Amino acid sequence: MKKIAFLFLTVLPLFLSAQLTNEDFESYTTGPFDGQWNTNEWTGWFGAASNSLISDAFANSGSNSLLIQDDGTTQTDVVALFGTLNSGTYEIKLFQYLPASSGGYFNLQHNYTNTAADWAAEFYFSDATMGQAFVRTEGTDYTFNIVHDQWVECKTIANFDNMTGEFYYDGALVHTWPLNTNAAGGAGINQLNALNLYGACNPNGACQSLAYYDDITVTFIPPAPFDIALQSARFPTEYSIVPNGNEKPFVLEATVANQGSSNGSNVVVNFVVEDGSGVVYTGQSDPMTTLPAGGEAVFYDNGTGFTPSASGTYTVTYTATMDDVDTSPGNNVQTNAASITLDPLLYARDDGNWTSGLGVNNGQALLGHNYEFLVPVNVESIRTTSALGAVGDEITGYIYTTDGTGTPDQIYAFTDTAKITVEGAVGAEVEYELNFPVPIELPPGDYVFIVHQMDSTNLLISTSSSIYTPGKTWGSLDLGNSWDLIESFGFEVAFNIRPVLSEIVINTESPVNYVDKMNISPNPTSGKFMVDLSLSE
Repeated sequence: MKKIAFLFLTVLPLFLSAQLTNEDFESYTTGPFDGQWNTNEWTGWFGAASNSLISDAFANSGSNSLLIQDDGTTQTDVVALFGTLNSGTYEIKLFQYLPASSGGYFNLQHNYTNTAADWAAEFYFSDATMGQAFVRTEGTDYTFNIVHDQWVECKTIANFDNMTGEFYYDGALVHTWPLNTNAAGGAGINQLNALNLYGACNPNGACQSLAYYDDITVTFIPPAPFDIALQSARFPTEYSIVPNGNEKPFVLEATVANQGSSNGSNVVVNFVVEDGSGVVYTGQSDPMTTLPAGGEAVFYDNGTGFTPSASGTYTVTYTATMDDVDTSPGNNVQTNAASITLDPLLYARDDGNWTSGLGVNNGQALLGHNYEFLVPVNVESIRTTSALGAVGDEITGYIYTTDGTGTPDQIYAFTDTAKITVEGAVGAEVEYELNFPVPIELPPGDYVFIVHQMDSTNLLISTSSSIYTPGKTWGSLDLGNSWDLIESFGFEVAFNIRPVLSEIVINTESPVNYVDKMNISPNPTSGKFMVDLSLSE
């Protein structure tokens, strides 16, 4: 007989006690199960007869179990109704007995009703000849070996706090999957509400369906008293190609959730940066005196910050701690590696954080970005990254002078034409290098660097909102006859359009034998420059 018990707590949220459902089939007489059950707890599939039988041939406890089969004439199809499970953690457990000559099947439902089904996960079992079973989630089958002629525990742990399902067979973990997905693939809803026992078996081999089930339980697992988890971390992604001298500190922050039933005290996040040689930086957040049960908070590095000084791969580790003894310390740590490339010749208003794209598909669109040079420079090429575009389409780059307002005025130089050889995609952008036939000497001044998609296929130039400066991004829909600021269309972004500079040599006014050459790496966002003097002696 199934027993339902409730425990009412004086604090929110309201938790149900450990045993929500307990069915051992001992209160029924042998023979047809239909007509004996509580209709709030069991039903035939879509309200039809289930053809299930109460049997005393085998039992895990007591003397009765439920027989599920397909005997060639009738096929069992019965549903156990849990009610809606959609928060906290539950254990869904049943014991299965498979004779060696038989196989079986059951599934979990997201949102079963008597008119609609919603498969969350499926479990197929073969006979002893094949000796293999599989669990189907997200449209993929995950196989495991099975046991016949004895009772075996089949257990699912459904954790709705982190939306993770775990299936255990005979005590061993078989498979973990996202609960909010469907068995056949695709997104599913964030809940479970039923178990379906059906007369079928492993479809990969000839199999007769006959299985016994006993001691079906649905158990709420209360949260541990103390359990904080590092929910998410902002790992460094700012750098792809950044000029020397324009490096920015890593932004280190993490969100910590208290999954325990008690408040966490003095919660802290530690930040550790390593390169190939070892630890190069350690930082720590300010402590949070109390992180309430069920709450979460964002923690920031309160140290001096870390700025990379060389190209390479930097590993960043976040670890959350508290004064209380954490029952699950394994979920307190996250690690990620960031590849850093520093290019001393690349002039860029750039934090490398390209998050979107803009483009026009009329074949006459010009998209550009202002750069102001305070010293003479030599420009080798224009570099950009973008998505879409069609293979064979042509791209050209231009340098425009500007009028007194910064608006593009006249073409100063143009690059060779490049052809698209790979069609990009959002999230998989392609880098293009638009080369000038010879390096272009630019006197000090304000210029607009332009990319022209010469064909009608849309080409999305990468953009960033984090380094946007008003009055610096331009677009023309008529080959430069008229110009508009991109923000006038509602897009407050910077284009990923970068001048690539040659080495700058200035020695015409330097005393002989003192300065051999001077290298300048400018930063247009602040008007400051890195100056590298190479002396003859």
